[in-house]
Amino acid sequence: MVDPKKTAVKEDEEPVTAEALERRGKRWAANFLKREPSPRLLHQLLDKLLSPLKPISDENIVEWMRWIMAADKTPEEFAEQVRSYDNAQRCGMVWTANFVAYRCRTCGISPCMSLCAECFQRGNHDGHDYNMFWSQAGGACDCGDPYVMKPSGFCSLHGQTDPAAQRGPPDSLMQLPREMMPRIFSRLLVYLRINSRAENMESNDASIMQRLDGYLNFLQDLCNMRTAMRACMTEALTSRELYRDMDLVQITQDDAHGETKLLREAYRNYVEAVNSMPNPDVAPELRALSPALQENIQHETMLDELVFWTYKYEFPTKLVCLLLYMLPDQRYKECFTRAFVLHYARISQMLSASTDPDPLTNRVVHVSVQLFSNEQLALRMTEELHLLHAMVISLKHMTSQILINSQLHDPARNTHKVASCGDKIMKNHCYWPLVSDLSNVLSHKPVALAFVSDDGLLQMWFSYLSMYQGMHVNIRQLDAHVDMEPSTYYAAFSAELEGSAAPMWALLTHLKEPGTADLTKRLLRHAYAALQQWHDAIGCPQTYEEIVEDDSMDLRCTFHLPLHRYVALIISEAVKRQGVSLQELLPTGNTMFTLISHLLKLQVSFHEISAGMWVRNGNQMKGQTMTYTQCHFCCSMVDPDIYLLQLGAMTLDPDKFLTLVLKKFHVWEWLSFAPNATNSHLEADQEIPMVEACLTFLATLLCVRTCAGMPEDELAKLEIATQLCMGDKTHSQLMDLLPEKSEPMSNPALFEAVLAHVSRYRGPASEASGNMQQGIYGPKVEVWDTLYDPIYVFLRAMVRKEFQGSMDRFTAYVKSTGQYTDSKGSPWPPYKVPPSQPPLPDIPDVRRILHCNTFYGAMLAILRRCVSDPLVSEQVMSLAIFLLEMATRKPEKEFTGQEVFRTDMDQPDECEDLQFTEWFRTPWSVDNLRRVVDNVTVVTERVYPSSSSSESDEMLMESMEMVVEEPEDEDVGVLHLSPDGPPPLAALQTQQRPALLAGTEVGRLPPSEPMDQSAAGGSGAAHAGAVASTSAAGAVGEQQYSGPLALVACSGGELVPRSQQGDLLLRSPASHDMGESWYGPRGLQDGAGPSSTTTTTSVAFGDSIVSLLLKLHSKLSDQPDSYRLPSDEQLANFKESRVGNGPHFVGQLLTFIAKKDPLLKQHIKETRNRLWPRATEDESPRSEDREARRRMARERQQRLMRQFANRQRQFQEQLETEEPDVAASSRRERNVREYDCVICGQSSASTAERPFGLVVLLQATSVLSHQHTRTEPLQLPVDEESSQQLRSRLRHNRAAFVDSRHDRLASTFENVSKNWLLSMNLGVTGGVHVQTCGHNIHLDCHRMYVRSLTTPDARGQSINLNKGEYSCPLCRQLCNHVLPLLEPDGAAAALQPAYSRAEAYTAIGRLLNDVQVPEYNNNFAEPISHAMDGMTRVTFPKFRITTPQTPAQNILNFVNSVARTHLEIEVIQRDGGLTNTADAAAQLVPSVKRSSLVPLLTVLGYNAKMLSLENDPTYLPVMWSRLNGLIPSARSEITLFQPDVPLLLRDPTSMLLLTVLTLPMPLPVSLYACIVQALYNLAYVQACAALTFHVPHARRRELVRASQLSRASAGGRLSSMEAALGLVVELFSGVAGLYTEDGVDELLADTSPHGLAEQLAARCLPFLRLAAVLRLHLYQQPLPDPRSADQELPALLHYLQLAEPAPVATPDAHGALTVSSMRWAVADGEAVVQAWCHEFLSLAQHSQSTARELVRQQRWCQPQLLRLPREYKTIFLFYHRRQCTRCGLMPKDPTVCLLCGTLVCLRGQCCKVGTQNEAVAHSVDCGSGTCIFLAVNSSTVIVIRGRRACLWGSVYLDSFGEEDRELKRGRPLFLCEERYRLLQNLWLSHAFDNTRRRWIWHKEML
Repeated sequence: MVDPKKTAVKEDEEPVTAEALERRGKRWAANFLKREPSPRLLHQLLDKLLSPLKPISDENIVEWMRWIMAADKTPEEFAEQVRSYDNAQRCGMVWTANFVAYRCRTCGISPCMSLCAECFQRGNHDGHDYNMFWSQAGGACDCGDPYVMKPSGFCSLHGQTDPAAQRGPPDSLMQLPREMMPRIFSRLLVYLRINSRAENMESNDASIMQRLDGYLNFLQDLCNMRTAMRACMTEALTSRELYRDMDLVQITQDDAHGETKLLREAYRNYVEAVNSMPNPDVAPELRALSPALQENIQHETMLDELVFWTYKYEFPTKLVCLLLYMLPDQRYKECFTRAFVLHYARISQMLSASTDPDPLTNRVVHVSVQLFSNEQLALRMTEELHLLHAMVISLKHMTSQILINSQLHDPARNTHKVASCGDKIMKNHCYWPLVSDLSNVLSHKPVALAFVSDDGLLQMWFSYLSMYQGMHVNIRQLDAHVDMEPSTYYAAFSAELEGSAAPMWALLTHLKEPGTADLTKRLLRHAYAALQQWHDAIGCPQTYEEIVEDDSMDLRCTFHLPLHRYVALIISEAVKRQGVSLQELLPTGNTMFTLISHLLKLQVSFHEISAGMWVRNGNQMKGQTMTYTQCHFCCSMVDPDIYLLQLGAMTLDPDKFLTLVLKKFHVWEWLSFAPNATNSHLEADQEIPMVEACLTFLATLLCVRTCAGMPEDELAKLEIATQLCMGDKTHSQLMDLLPEKSEPMSNPALFEAVLAHVSRYRGPASEASGNMQQGIYGPKVEVWDTLYDPIYVFLRAMVRKEFQGSMDRFTAYVKSTGQYTDSKGSPWPPYKVPPSQPPLPDIPDVRRILHCNTFYGAMLAILRRCVSDPLVSEQVMSLAIFLLEMATRKPEKEFTGQEVFRTDMDQPDECEDLQFTEWFRTPWSVDNLRRVVDNVTVVTERVYPSSSSSESDEMLMESMEMVVEEPEDEDVGVLHLSPDGPPPLAALQTQQRPALLAGTEVGRLPPSEPMDQSAAGGSGAAHAGAVASTSAAGAVGEQQYSGPLALVACSGGELVPRSQQGDLLLRSPASHDMGESWYGPRGLQDGAGPSSTTTTTSVAFGDSIVSLLLKLHSKLSDQPDSYRLPSDEQLANFKESRVGNGPHFVGQLLTFIAKKDPLLKQHIKETRNRLWPRATEDESPRSEDREARRRMARERQQRLMRQFANRQRQFQEQLETEEPDVAASSRRERNVREYDCVICGQSSASTAERPFGLVVLLQATSVLSHQHTRTEPLQLPVDEESSQQLRSRLRHNRAAFVDSRHDRLASTFENVSKNWLLSMNLGVTGGVHVQTCGHNIHLDCHRMYVRSLTTPDARGQSINLNKGEYSCPLCRQLCNHVLPLLEPDGAAAALQPAYSRAEAYTAIGRLLNDVQVPEYNNNFAEPISHAMDGMTRVTFPKFRITTPQTPAQNILNFVNSVARTHLEIEVIQRDGGLTNTADAAAQLVPSVKRSSLVPLLTVLGYNAKMLSLENDPTYLPVMWSRLNGLIPSARSEITLFQPDVPLLLRDPTSMLLLTVLTLPMPLPVSLYACIVQALYNLAYVQACAALTFHVPHARRRELVRASQLSRASAGGRLSSMEAALGLVVELFSGVAGLYTEDGVDELLADTSPHGLAEQLAARCLPFLRLAAVLRLHLYQQPLPDPRSADQELPALLHYLQLAEPAPVATPDAHGALTVSSMRWAVADGEAVVQAWCHEFLSLAQHSQSTARELVRQQRWCQPQLLRLPREYKTIFLFYHRRQCTRCGLMPKDPTVCLLCGTLVCLRGQCCKVGTQNEAVAHSVDCGSGTCIFLAVNSSTVIVIRGRRACLWGSVYLDSFGEEDRELKRGRPLFLCEERYRLLQNLWLSHAFDNTRRRWIWHKEML
């Protein structure tokens, strides 16, 4: 690069031109322009650089721009200097989708406020209501913007207003950028113009913007220079002069290269693009309002044109970000907003025409949300540019493109057009940006008030809403099921909720003060007008009579009536908040009937769908009902619908309203008294569900007061309690289920207060099985008594299951508290009676419909059905009783209580069927409840079948045989008629049967003589069986019956006769004298078709509501006359209870009736006497007899049970006394354990013919490799310093130590000894762990079972059959192998007498010299081989082979290491020791019965014996001789002094296991104790040798002197700790340089006897623990249970028979105890120790460093997972944007290993290792296939186990004990210690496979 300062340019030699500058280079030209400013020369250079003929993607152009701007500096220096003048008050950081941002609701003014992570961390938001979220559409940081957030939330860098802090850059610094910026932006505009032709954009739209990437990146880099540079850029973009002076048409320069032509073509493209941009059709008067609505757009600045191209190119991300980067400049923000609004009306066409609308909508909102969140700016755009008009016009225009004909009522007469929900605009939510922006601007109160104040705007708005009114009509399928279920209902509900409900609530939020009541009325007027236009367009009936008779909507249903909901909510808010009178808001005339008709039909359809009547339309109908009632949206859907219907009930005629409801629910005909009444709308099985639905609807109208002015706190309690009663829920579930616009949602403090009031919290809990519970809320016990409302639960339950669940929970509560003790049935729903007064004054009470004749008539008909029809459900009964109770308890306003009632006067003798308004003379309950309806005139149609129908004859005769079953009690049974008159009604059974011959008068028994009405006890009461019939044939005489006849109660109180002989041909009274047979007229010829006649019949009834209630009480109580009327005193003190069954509530209602008025009480008495005249006198005797019979039955049952128990006891005693000695001796002789096969169920011993096996799971493990020497756990790095510390500590874990020791031993002894590998174990990394569920199985049964799993029927299972996996047939735990259960080598071995100590040493040596491999048949040998092969294959190949030169030693070491790994892991599961075993390891350690160690040792021992003989038969005998100082046998003598690894360098545990595996099993306990003794001696001396290297030189000299004195006084014995230590030091000191003082070995701080004793004990404990656990499993001798750490060493020494029990276990006594536990096979133990030391010294003389390193010991602590920080944000902020160390990129799914802290790219292809993705490969390296990861972006733990993986859960919970998977809620998360402890325990116990069932095959793709 040429330095211009050192190069002199002579102008006379070469004139400086643009070409010369270009030749000189970027830096020289920049310095020249800085030193000698020349605008002409600069522009000439820019003309060449920014020529449109050059590709804009040329990186050289951008580099020239950077250098020219930097002038005499480098671009980096220039950028840094410009940033130093940053004094921006606002952050303005821009992000795109999937960026992590924060939102603080405490600090926010606008709901769209967001903060970047840096500003949030720098601000003070402690204790605030904030959350972290993933930005879906992108955004910008609002820190420093006082219009969007409160200044208290600003960070420390933004929001400063101090003028002194505002300093600008010098003009010289920004001179060149200011000159260049217009040219830079003009080049961008020219490029966009050139490529704007339609053919280019359609084919290469993506490539057009891709070529701009470098250029736009350059502009964004300029924006990142902050305030100073942004000022230059915004000045160029917003200057009208610069845009006007930018002459892109008339180019005066030379056009040799065609540049002018290209620029003119670009301009023509621009003009064509502007003119071709679609514009919605707008009325001329609206176009004159604003430039935004004009047909053509006039651009005045570069920014205007740039925004235009942003629209044209569908909001490319980088261009959008560039425009947003400059928003902190307030002047630019206003200009940008203006330009955006100018083009806003065109946005609907762009969204509609887009081929990929989803990302486009996000990018549009990315811009608009930043502009319209500012209230002042939004209001200015509304006033100046009519922003609201542009938005509504755009919405209306977009929706008008997809209109179709409405399908409501008669489509031929319907002219209404609705939106098509199947169009892509609806399905792809293309309207979402528009409605989102509208809701955003309406959140500003001035804008919302301006919206409501404009009549033209409101008219357009309701015209738009009318397109949603009645959309998505469902037509009920009656024949075949729909071929394909549509999913368009999602689009319909989304459109209404987003396009209608959201703006509605935004408006109503600001219409709360009385001063805005006029605006509310204006809004309501427009809603009424729109509704009236809609009614006219769809051609619906508009008078009451037409509405009642109209059936055009019976098979049609729509859930979308937004205009109705506007009306309902406007009225509700106006009455509740603004104090407007209801009368001022309601419509006049018949409009209300028309208004509620469609809402009523919606409710009917809802219940029809719930009843299964729309099943042929598919499950999508249930989906619509669930969405309609979904709790989160109910305030915009079902609640306003219910409220508008309530308004109808409040204001309309009650009789007409109820009649309309009953007819629209199609239950009107069901109420008929006609015997042959049929329902023309419902099938038989649909009638009862629809009756229940109708009553539920009425109860909902009467009880629910959600929109009727219920106080907000009470409503919040009810909503939360309702959700909790349906099921326990988490905090977030409750928040999601609360109504969206309810007060608790907008007031978190109220929500938390109410939640604390009504709920009890259960914190998160974990179980040892792996199950985890989140923090959950349940209802307090008092909620069931005070707040549980089944009606409200039914309203909020999306499925019937939720309602039933609440009833089940209620039943459990009342039973647990003793409130309900009936064990036979369940209690009725405890319906809550609403308060007596409406929530708001001067509001009509909706319960007025309870006091009308239609209601009482309907209740009379329903009760009649309840009494007589067994198909009527108890739910119908409970609802009917509840409605009657409300009618009884609600006082009538017109009733004074002084009226005189005469029920026997002025009452009609004949009541016409279903004319309920004429049945009663007054609406007063006192009269109507006791009104007896004597006769009901019904019109029947009789159908006569063909006389040749023999099949009908047989069916008819069969149906006439009506038989009463034999009763159980003597007092209830068949009744008998006497010739004197009718039978007493008291004897009627309460469970009456319906007439079996419906449609006739068959079975009605006329009296033998006229009945005296006065004798019946009621005015006008007639005999229940009397029927007066009138027909065209004339009067019919009465048929006389004499003699006793059996009676059966039928519908309506009729009695059906049956002769005692069993067959009686019954004829119709109407046809008896006419000579007509039962089958029809006599003249009907054979073969003729059926005919019918219509007759008017008077059906005798004779019941009142009170009498039917008494009968119902008896029916439900299963006894006659069951109700007992309370006395006057009891009535006065009566207290109601909402807990009880049917008789309780019916009786309580009767008590309310009796208490209401004395006339009603007297009527109850009289009715009882009439129905059960003998009840009073017979009551006591019958009751006593019944109790006596029951008492006798109980006594008889008890006697039988006692007799049976006596006989059983005698049999057992006889069995036990029969030959006891023979049985006991037989058991002793067998002495063979029997096993139970879980397949065949047989129990037997494991024999050679049919051996047993133990099902096990073999898995690779590296748990031991993660042990460390320090007790403090490793920390997960959260900064660079902790990351370095972790890497340093990981280099010193046990895996690294074992690898280093292996390498040292190999390099030292590999060439001199072939057995060096046997001196250590290598199972630390890649070892094998064996676990079992404890179940046994025959080996042949196992083979057949595994073979059955490979059948086609068993495919698709989550087990790998190719790897031998299977589920335990009994417990279903995962297994993959079976260990054969072998009989002992000799049955008498366990019974051998104990060896003496000397004999034991000799016996062991003899056995080691004569190793014999057991001989097994194929039934045993093959499973052993298969098991060993499975252990080899379960490990990964990289962990199998260590030294290829010695394969036998490798395998023998592997066999030994498997046993070692098993023992060590069990010790780890015991928390690293035996202290408090019962408490610390209860959840981790399996019982001895479930241990697999003994079968495992048998398999390993078989292979160890073979390998020992194959490898070196003399190795173990020589080792044993050298270990004990014994004389070697002849067989091993020649190899005694061969070079080998010194004993002081061999692992005692490895030697123990190898010896035990080689010796025959079972090994006598005395021999085992001898082996442990010998190896303990070695372990103690090894500990002394290792410890001496950590003792200072002076202390070593002291130990030598003390040792010499001690040995001298003890006769050469090692009688003290100092003697042993001093002897080792004395011997080691003989090698010069072995002890060094250079700091290689860390010296002990405490070298006192106490400190040295503690060190020696700690170094001996690992061996003692493993030996003790091995002894436990070999001999089933319980381990000791020391209660403190000080007691563990003495307890283990005593358990292993190394020492006597210590009287006092203290640390000071450990030194003497450990050394006294050494016992020798020879007299001179010191000589043995000296021999060991001399072996070691021979090595030390050759290499002191090797000897020093190999003799060193490490004390390993418990393996643990990395310790996590308390707050999750600490992890997230460090790892979210951290680069991967392997690929150098930021992972898309950053995931951290919790074992070692490595960051991996989950599911990333960038870091594959062979065929494995990084996480899978790391799980092999770090955990031998088992690894635990924390997914940073989701807070979930991922467990990889071999070829499977699962989402385990999260160890981070929020303050409510909830997980936040995927961080969707973004609440602050905190570490749950209990869960993390559970995760660690599952890892240590290798229990993942059998605790988490949701495993997937990862296919190496993680």
